[in-house]
Amino acid sequence: MTDYAKGWYPSPNVGGRDQWWNGTAWTPHTRITPLELGDRSSPPAGPVSGIGAATLPTAVVSAALGFVSLFANPLFIPSLVGILLAIAALAGIRQMPPVGTRIAIVVMGATGLVLGLIGLAVEAFS
Repeated sequence: MTDYAKGWYPSPNVGGRDQWWNGTAWTPHTRITPLELGDRSSPPAGPVSGIGAATLPTAVVSAALGFVSLFANPLFIPSLVGILLAIAALAGIRQMPPVGTRIAIVVMGATGLVLGLIGLAVEAFS
């Protein structure tokens, strides 16, 4: 097991729980195994990276910028940044295990996307 990266893996000692592997040995730290992680029979080769790193704060900021763009949208910056953040948050939804977090990201990301588009339209036609 020493070839695996640090991270949470199915515990070899306690069923239904994950245990932290520090890169060389199991630590005493455990957690309940999340339900939606797919096949976890062996640890991954390395960390997951890419656009899936988007989180709930990204979606919240996109919604806030979309709202701001309705009232102040100099050079279309708030609406464009809000739209880009909403797209990043919605594209990264596949890697967010908790269902409640997924729902919040979809709601906030969609809100940011719609408000950003409305802000763009309002500024473009005024």
